[in-house]
Amino acid sequence: IPQVSYSSTGAELSEKPRFAYFSRVVPPDNLQAQVMARVIRELDWTYVHAIADTGSYAIKVNDVIAGERGMDSFRAAATELGICIDGDVHKIGRRWTDKNFRDLLIHMHRTRKARGVVMFVDEDNLKRLLHTLDKLIKDGHTELDRHFWFVASDSWGIKQSVVLGLEHLLAGSITIAPHVREEKAYINFFRKLSPAGFTFLEEYWEYLGCAENYELKYFGECFDHINYTLKQESYVPFVIDAVRVLARAISKYISDDCGQKEFHRCDLSTSRFKGDRLQKYYRNVSLSDNEPPLIDANGDGIGRYDVFQLDTKGIYHKVGKWRSSEDSFEVRVEQVRRGFRLPPGVSPYSVCSVDCPRGHYRAYQDQTCCWACIPCDTATSIIINVTSCDMCPEGEVPDSTQSYCVPIPPVSMQWDTTWAMVPAGFSLLGLASTTFVVGVFLKFSNTPVIMASGRELCYCMISGISMCYILTFFLVSQPSIPTCALTRVLMGLSMSAIYAAIITKTNRLARVFKPDSAQRPRFITPRAQIQITSLCMCISLSGTVALVCFFAPKVYIVLFQPYKNVRTRQSAVGRLVNQQMRFMR
Repeated sequence: IPQVSYSSTGAELSEKPRFAYFSRVVPPDNLQAQVMARVIRELDWTYVHAIADTGSYAIKVNDVIAGERGMDSFRAAATELGICIDGDVHKIGRRWTDKNFRDLLIHMHRTRKARGVVMFVDEDNLKRLLHTLDKLIKDGHTELDRHFWFVASDSWGIKQSVVLGLEHLLAGSITIAPHVREEKAYINFFRKLSPAGFTFLEEYWEYLGCAENYELKYFGECFDHINYTLKQESYVPFVIDAVRVLARAISKYISDDCGQKEFHRCDLSTSRFKGDRLQKYYRNVSLSDNEPPLIDANGDGIGRYDVFQLDTKGIYHKVGKWRSSEDSFEVRVEQVRRGFRLPPGVSPYSVCSVDCPRGHYRAYQDQTCCWACIPCDTATSIIINVTSCDMCPEGEVPDSTQSYCVPIPPVSMQWDTTWAMVPAGFSLLGLASTTFVVGVFLKFSNTPVIMASGRELCYCMISGISMCYILTFFLVSQPSIPTCALTRVLMGLSMSAIYAAIITKTNRLARVFKPDSAQRPRFITPRAQIQITSLCMCISLSGTVALVCFFAPKVYIVLFQPYKNVRTRQSAVGRLVNQQMRFMR
């Protein structure tokens, strides 16, 4: 037997073929659970409490919520959007006492981080929970005042009975309700109704106080007499829709089978309607060309929800909407945030952990919404993502944002530093002294003292000394291949010029004053002495040049500290000499 419901929203009723012949004009709870999750995501909440009734339609067939099933749908939608539930879902039993509600509220407050409360709770338990909260605050638990921000299903919806007397406490609460249109024809119909013959209408007539006035016959007259405005209950349009789709389906069924025949003359009047065929006339079928179907192919109502927020006067303001047929969702976030009545500049947040500051990474705890911020080594590490740091390769350091590694700028000796100025000063003083000596030698070149000292060899030694002083400037300059090559050549050439001249002069004096030699020694003329000295220097220079060719100079980086590079020189043979020169400097 096909059924069309106007208020059953349980998610399990969408299970086919378990409920193969069940249809409804209202959307299932899993859709409003998606809306609730998206509202929470728009508010930038990631950590909330969750409360649900135990059981589902298997127990509460007349309830408008699905309890645990609705919460299961919310948890699935929340997980996809990165929203976590504090602990587990708090389940309200059917035999809960006021003490149970008190303990629940106090327990939820202990977390302090989760302030949003998602509720799939029936109307009776909603009233008990909210009144218990009000009583706790009046009993001295002032910390609970305006601590929780409620996001409730359509069991709360836009009902005044839930918030009556608690408007000051519940202002800012967000509720979800199916989109409701006003049926003016229904209002006009009800105003023309007479209570006579209808037991429930007679009781309502007495409740309004119109029974004592015998001149009043219709409800419209009664409403005008007591100055009352009839408000349409939210599910009235769904009742009308359910009747319309079923009546239209039966009419279409009869029309297709009977054509122009009267029903009692049609074979269908003696046979039975087939349920599976009848469903095809109202599932995924539009009542008019300009409207979407009221029931989809699976027998569920099309998702059309509105988002409301309660103010301090108990008025529900529409702040958003969702339409499944268009997959359109909108919510006025800033208006909602202002509705929480927080101090200026304070935003309503319900999160477990805030974003880590720069230079930290997340160490997740038992849930992905909760983490501890661990500092990275800002000198050597970069943050590759929010969950880990990575060491930079040797010779690189993090950039200013710690997003990627950059090469360490090489540091070499600069001329404006003490380490360069002091050796350069001594070298300049040495060059000045050497120049002065050369001047003295040139001025007094023909005096006996200078002539006896061996002027030519002295000039060789002075040249070597000058090259030693000049070598200092190459040693403290920024390393490059030319300076590296010249340093090695000048180092050997200067030393060979000095020591070759000294050895040649010493050898000459030893042979001249040798006592057992009566003959004039050979190769003691100045020209011969210069040739001997030049030969020694050439041997040294040839060896140095050969080493430079075989072991080419190279500029390389020395990592003296993890975050500081130093530019220096390298060669297989010259490394030891360079180390010694560091001590000499």
